[in-house]
This record gives sequence, C-alpha cells and structure tokens, in this order.
Amino acid sequence: MMNINSKYKNMAPAVKASFWFMICNILQKGLAFLVIPIYTRLLTTAEYGTYSVYNSWMALFAVFATLSISSEYFVIVVLKNKTDTDEILSILQGCSSATCVVFFSILYAWQPILEPFLHISLPMLIIMFAQVFFSTPLLFLTRKYQYLYKYKFIVIVTLSMSLMTVAISLLMINVLPDKSMSLIAGAATVQIIGGIILYIYNISKGKRIFDKRYWKDAITYCIPLIPHNLAYYVLNSSDRVMIDCFCSTSDAGIYSLAGNICIAINVITNAIGSTLNPWVLSKLKKQEYKTIAKTINEIVLGLGVLFIGVSLIMPEALLIAASSDYKDAKWSMPPILLGAFFLFLGGIPCLISLYHEKTILVSCASASAAVLNIVLNSIAIPKMGYIAAAYTTMISYGFFALFHFILANIWSIKYKYFNKPFDNIIILLLSLCTILLVLLSLTLYNYPIIRYILIIIIVTIIFILRKNIMAFILKLKG
Repeated sequence: MMNINSKYKNMAPAVKASFWFMICNILQKGLAFLVIPIYTRLLTTAEYGTYSVYNSWMALFAVFATLSISSEYFVIVVLKNKTDTDEILSILQGCSSATCVVFFSILYAWQPILEPFLHISLPMLIIMFAQVFFSTPLLFLTRKYQYLYKYKFIVIVTLSMSLMTVAISLLMINVLPDKSMSLIAGAATVQIIGGIILYIYNISKGKRIFDKRYWKDAITYCIPLIPHNLAYYVLNSSDRVMIDCFCSTSDAGIYSLAGNICIAINVITNAIGSTLNPWVLSKLKKQEYKTIAKTINEIVLGLGVLFIGVSLIMPEALLIAASSDYKDAKWSMPPILLGAFFLFLGGIPCLISLYHEKTILVSCASASAAVLNIVLNSIAIPKMGYIAAAYTTMISYGFFALFHFILANIWSIKYKYFNKPFDNIIILLLSLCTILLVLLSLTLYNYPIIRYILIIIIVTIIFILRKNIMAFILKLKG
C-alpha cells in the first residue's frame, strides 16, 4: 500500500490529472449504465423509445447550435494565443450562446411544421434549448481544467451533477404521469440549474463575453467541422431516429437499449483516447513515428481481445439490464460493438489530419461515412427491421475508419514522413480477426457453457499479462 501511495504522490501533474479524469469518466458512464435496469423496468419500450429519440435529436441540434466551440477550437486558441484562459473561455462561451439562440429561434419558428416529423412537442423543444444552452459552461470548464492539469473541482462538479440527475429523475418518475418526460425533465433540471451557476462563474472569472476577432475566428474555424461533428451524431443516433420513423417507437426503445449497453464500453475507449490523443500529437511533433506505430498496434490488439470478450457476455448483460420485453436486443449487440471498435479506430488517423489542419477533408471523410449510413438505413430498415440498423451502422463505421486511414497515409507521403505512423497491414489483420470472432459470438448465444469457458480463458490471459498491461499504460501516460 505504501508503494502505491508513493507512486501516486510522485506522478507528474499531467499523469495524475489524466488518471482522475479517466476515473471520473468511468464513474459517470458507469452510473448511467447502472440505472438502465431501473429505467427499463419503470418505462415501457415505447416510453424508453421516446426518451432515447429526444436525446438523439438533442445531440443533433447541439452540433449546429453550439458549433462544438467548447471542444476543438477552445483548446487550439488557448495553445496558440497563450493569453488569459478565463477571458478566452468567457468570450467563446458568449459566442456559443449566441449561435445557440439563433439556431433555436429558427427551430422554434418552424416547430409546428416539424413536429409531425421530429416527434418533439413545443414543451420538449423549449426544455431542449435550455438544456443545450446551459450544458456548454461545464464543457468549457472541463476543457480548461484538462488543459491546466487540474481535476479536483471539475471531477466533484461532474459527479455531483450525475448523482443529482439520477435522484431527481427517479423522484419525478413517481410524480409525473408521463414517465419518459420525467427522465427528460430530471436531466434538464440538474443541467439547467448547474449550468446557470457555472455560466455566471465563467463570466465572473473572464469578465468579457464578446470579442469580434475571437467570435469571427471561432465561427470560421468551426463551421467547416460541422459535417465532421454531424457525422458522429449520424453514426451514433440516426439509426434510432430512422427506426422510430420506419418501424415503431417500441423498436427504437429495444434497439436503444442494445446500443446503450454496448456503448458502455466507450467508457474504456474514451479513457484510452483522452490519454492517447495528446500523446500521439506530441510524438508527431517529435517525429517519433515508429513509437506511434508500435503503440497503436498494441492498443488495437488489446481492444480486439476486450471486444471479443465483451461480445460473449452480452446475453447476460441484457438479462441484468432489462426485462424480457427487450430479449431480442441481443441479436443486434455484436455489430453495434464492432461499430464502437471502428469509431475508436477511425479517431486515431483523424488526429493526423487535424494536426495538419485539414478540417475540410476531415469533414468530407466523416460526412461520406454518415451519408452511407443514412442510405443503407433507408434501404435496410424498412425491409429487414431494426436489427438491420446494427449491421448498416457497423459497415458505416468501418468506412469511417477506412476513409481516415486513407487520408492519414496521404499526409504521410505529402509531408515526407520517413516512417508511417501506422502499420496498415497489421491493423487490417487485427481488425479482420476482431470482426470475425465478434460476429461468431452470435452463434454461441444459445450455448452458455461454451461462452463461459471462452470468457474464463480470456480473463485468465489478461490476469497473467496484468503486469505487462499496467507497464504499458504507465508508459503511455508517462
């Protein structure tokens, strides 16, 4: 124990901050995952579908309303200008607020015409606007503290808001007759009240909310990235919306549950990405391409084993998470898992393009995969039902990764990298093995004994290699 405490105290600030942000992410997503069994037992499949569709539309509208200024642009402008972080945060928060008001004003004017298509009532739209508007202060603060390697304040705020969201949502379910609206109102209440406090806090620290140059630069930089950010939404959420349109709200609820269970693995991939991304960028600057390639190979191999193992326990995860009404969701889980695998895979070469400021081509690559997803969904869902959406999304994520790897290889040639930062053949072989074995797990869903034996083998291998795994993680963080 003393040895562990000593190692923790001697950690560099960047490593310590990265560790706590990872823990916060795991606890936050883990809490969201743990309440799924409660929600699915209190809500009908149709009510859970309404709640899921609302969140899908909100994710879409947030892309246009906020321009995602709190992510890419905020970090870049702080790095380049080296000026007052609080002032920049306050100014860009003001810019994001202005674009949000403009977008939702347009949406409000068109609401009566759009309601039959969106299935979003006027009260829902108003709540959605407030939720999106007041979500940005926390996003800006999170980026700020990640940049400064400070974590205590933001970790406490994030976890507190997550706990209060669950508590208030469960309370409202017992008060309001519309249970889907209870979940929406519960999350919105915490986000709006917390957002107002943080909004005022950010302005009090930064003093300014408007600067013509910063606002103009932010809008100019972020608008070309809308297709890229929109592509993430389309690949993550369009299938649920299209199932709601072509099939039923109940089917959307069943599919959403499968997606939510599978996406829980993103807790791990996001934690890896939050550490890996700045590491890759620093190695690119130092031109240490071989180091990048070796590390990426090890990560892809490790994730492949993890995804195969997770695919084997999906039926049990479903039994824990939901009632028998959702039993058919298990058949869509393996391809959804592979979609998450490809999403992580595609994010790695995307860094190369962003490093060289190729924002338009990044958007073209991502948007192409999103358009493919919509086309395939519009063909497959009406003919084969909601399970087809899992496979069309898997295929689209696969092309998303492929397009970004092609771009990364083009930049390797154009900028004369003496070694490519990726081993294309090794990554391809590892990916093919992962696809084959994850999809084969479907054939074992009715044979639990065989699956349990395979799970024990995988867990045993991980246990034997635990020291190597921890050494690798520490190397990456260092």
